[in-house]
Amino acid sequence: MNMRRLVALILAGGFALAAGGCGGGAAPLSGAVAVDGAGVLVPFAQAAAAGLTRTSPRVKVTVGSSGSARAFQRLCAGEIDVAAAARPIDPLTEAPACRRSGAQYSAIRVAGDGLVVVNNTALTASVARFGNIYCLRPEQLKALWRSGSTVTDYAQLGDQPVHLPMPRGRVSLYGAPAGTDAFDFFTERIDGTRGDSRTDYRASSDDAVLVREILRDRRGLGYVGLAAYEAQAERLNLIALFVGGRCVTPTADTIRDGSYRPLTRPLFLYVNTRSLAEKPQVAGFLSLAVTRAIPLAAASKLIPLTRAQLRSSRTALDRAAGR
Repeated sequence: MNMRRLVALILAGGFALAAGGCGGGAAPLSGAVAVDGAGVLVPFAQAAAAGLTRTSPRVKVTVGSSGSARAFQRLCAGEIDVAAAARPIDPLTEAPACRRSGAQYSAIRVAGDGLVVVNNTALTASVARFGNIYCLRPEQLKALWRSGSTVTDYAQLGDQPVHLPMPRGRVSLYGAPAGTDAFDFFTERIDGTRGDSRTDYRASSDDAVLVREILRDRRGLGYVGLAAYEAQAERLNLIALFVGGRCVTPTADTIRDGSYRPLTRPLFLYVNTRSLAEKPQVAGFLSLAVTRAIPLAAASKLIPLTRAQLRSSRTALDRAAGR
């Protein structure tokens, strides 16, 4: 069986048949699959890899976590087969590298995630008359976080959109370090330019560390992934964003349907289409990742796709393979 026919069989739903080498003369899958990308997608990619190697033990899947930016560079250079990305590829600064090298790629959405803004519930104690911060406009977040911000007290942000005064308190911020996917995403969506951020905040690439520090700081406020908030939901104050004339609280549903703007982020697997066409093991990895995207996302503490979104991802995979 030639490679293209085997890839077509795998993507048509015959993954188990092709992987097992039963019927039609199909050989068992073997070879390497190289995946690299965002740390938030590592558990998902590792779980998909484990599922593939259980049925195809001769396939070796390596999963790196160098971040979306580095993964896009490696994908365009032909060093990896799949880039696990926490944001779309930048059409102006990253996609041209693929065009120059002749590498073609396709994006397949596999899950969702959202960055949420949280603060210490103890802020209420300092201004019991007015309570905590319940809702912020994206413009207020920008004023707080942008490069060169002179905001040193939360009250400088003005009233909350829910017609409540902003609590007073010295600004004490926590977030992701420069160069990480969370930092790039937050700054691009809130400040308008990737990398545009004030620097006088405490940084960690580990959300659990950020949460722990915010809980120790009565005036602490920061951004983390939804799962990190949910692990300490009873001890943290979750801040809604004022979008479309109302305060939208980040939940699995508002992240899934995109109403929690602008901090909802779709998560993708970008595949080198040449790898997909010529390496059946890559097709096997992608087929399994898409077919089992919903349970894989749930197990990885990500937001699973809707059924409609999953159908779109399957269509995207078929198109990437020229089917």
